[in-house]
Amino acid sequence: WQQQGDGKVFVGSWADSYWAGRSLELPIGYQTNFGISNRANIACIPRLRPGVLLNNSYATKVYLSGNFMNVTWSADPWTSK
Repeated sequence: WQQQGDGKVFVGSWADSYWAGRSLELPIGYQTNFGISNRANIACIPRLRPGVLLNNSYATKVYLSGNFMNVTWSADPWTSK
């Protein structure tokens, strides 16, 4: 399930969701602490969830920390390392 911006809840597959095939572009100014390990501490963005295409990579982990989100991403999270 995914909560929508209007407060409604979508229940269904990822392929049928609003975010399937859509990318979220994050301006460089939103990133407060980031490094070479594909992680960043950014301002909270309600639509950012694991699986969302973020700057040509997929968000794999999203943690809330106060007023910020700690985000981890990968260009291809489905390959084993």
